[in-house]
Amino acid sequence: MFILVDQANVLQYILTVLEETVDPSGLDVYRISENLFCIKKGIRAFEVNEIVEDIVPYKYCYTIEKGFYLNPNWKEPQKSLEDQLVDLRDENQMLKSELSLLQEVVNEMLLGV
Repeated sequence: MFILVDQANVLQYILTVLEETVDPSGLDVYRISENLFCIKKGIRAFEVNEIVEDIVPYKYCYTIEKGFYLNPNWKEPQKSLEDQLVDLRDENQMLKSELSLLQEVVNEMLLGV
């Protein structure tokens, strides 16, 4: 396995094959996929024996000395509006259920119902 990291040691790509080439404009690049290239300037390539499943680009950094470590500037991506709406709907339903149970307890305590 190969990884490409930028000047700040942030993991950019994980590759099974490292292919260095020149793009149509004459730039030295790494081929990421058939139509995707990464300019070599400012990027370092490392061969690594193993990459655990949790290691993903941008969330992790890499140096030879430290290995993989969490990117100190990483922030979880914000959920989509649809996902936020689903979360709010679920929370609303849970609160309604709790309110209903609370009302039953109050009724029982005050009215003996």
